[in-house]
Amino acid sequence: MHVRTQPSSSFTVSPVHLIPIPKTSIKSRSTNRKKGTAAVLTSSPYKTELEASKAVTPPKKRLFNKKKPTWKRKKNQNKSKIPPNTVYEDSDAECPYCGGTFSQSKSNEGWVRFLKCMKWCHDGCAGCEEDSFICDFCKTLSNAY
Repeated sequence: MHVRTQPSSSFTVSPVHLIPIPKTSIKSRSTNRKKGTAAVLTSSPYKTELEASKAVTPPKKRLFNKKKPTWKRKKNQNKSKIPPNTVYEDSDAECPYCGGTFSQSKSNEGWVRFLKCMKWCHDGCAGCEEDSFICDFCKTLSNAY
């Protein structure tokens, strides 16, 4: 192959001569499945052949022998360790404004819990706007500093 240099703008060498065309190789697919034969399904020779092939097939092995964890719960583990005679602070809350207790209040009387000091108070005694449950004692303390 001899290439001449000419002052023209046309090519005399084709791209096929410079770079060969790639060729694909034909890959054959291999299947590992056994081909079945055509037969009448209700005939006894087919049935015996099928039963024989099922009997010869070894059982599949499990890849991972994972044992499920066994959880044992101790009987007394989840019980709380608080003595039964303990009186909670919230069980009979006292209003810091009027001194009334929750157990002595009427059933239709509402109570609110303040956000900062976590004390309970009557709705009427608190006099706080909606969603600003901060008592006057906490407000004066925060304004003093």
